[in-house]
Amino acid sequence: MRTVTNFFIANLAVADVLVIVFCLPATLISNIYYPWMLGWVMCKFVAYVQGVSVSASVNSLVAVSLDRFLAIWFPLRLQITTPRARAIIVLIWIMAVCSAVPYLVYFETKVVYEDLPELRVCVEDWPNRQAERLYFLIAHLLFCYLLPLSLIILFYVLIWFKVANRNIPGDTRDAAIHEMQQRSKVKVIKMLVVVVIIFMLSWLPLYTIFARIKFSVVDPYGSVNSQAVWS
Repeated sequence: MRTVTNFFIANLAVADVLVIVFCLPATLISNIYYPWMLGWVMCKFVAYVQGVSVSASVNSLVAVSLDRFLAIWFPLRLQITTPRARAIIVLIWIMAVCSAVPYLVYFETKVVYEDLPELRVCVEDWPNRQAERLYFLIAHLLFCYLLPLSLIILFYVLIWFKVANRNIPGDTRDAAIHEMQQRSKVKVIKMLVVVVIIFMLSWLPLYTIFARIKFSVVDPYGSVNSQAVWS
């Protein structure tokens, strides 16, 4: 079971478990009870873990597609060995931990009404809207969606090209063998198309909602629990 692909899949599972353990309970509580009841530390921590897990999950998917691409295009020359896989996983988490640091800085508990100081919500409190939008564009929309999606599509299109034009060993003059070869190729191509489509559609609603929030003319301060949107 200790294959390179399984290392990446296990890494993906760890990132997703972080959300289940640390973020979903807090999000559920914040949705049931409007005031943020978990304190200032958890406000920052929950948002930060969500940001880290999203980045780690997406980059793990890219690593899996890269591993499959190298295995098919360069089976004897460019393989991701176990030490290289571990190094890539470390790099994935370094990128995730660093990219989510602004959440630790700019998530705060804020008073909604001055006459009710105990009524607080957990929201992003950036110094200005321009910085908030720039961070969203670069750290999330670009590096957590558009770039990973582009890389995954590129790798799988190249895999499809290689598989579609590869002659499987055997007597292709025999009609039954030739049909089996074609079915095998079509099966692989369908799988790759499904992977790309599911990835794109799964993340599209989240980034559509965030883009609408970040670039709305009306200031969403106090009306949107951004960390809840992530979950």
